[in-house]
Amino acid sequence: MARFDHIGIRIDRCTERVTARAARPDEIDALGLPVRGAYVLVIERTYHADRGPVETADIVFPGDRYELVYRFPID
Repeated sequence: MARFDHIGIRIDRCTERVTARAARPDEIDALGLPVRGAYVLVIERTYHADRGPVETADIVFPGDRYELVYRFPID
């Protein structure tokens, strides 16, 4: 997170919330999805520093074109 480091904010964690839902009409148009039965994956990603959240992004993907894979260290 070099851009935050550049302005003196140290990001110490990131939270992602992943959900799936039916696509909205504007998403169907923007993503070129079929009109009926289209689903999307929605990722709400928030970066945090000591003082709290500093940036949130909502990312929408066509549900049938992506696979989300996460790795977590286990102590």
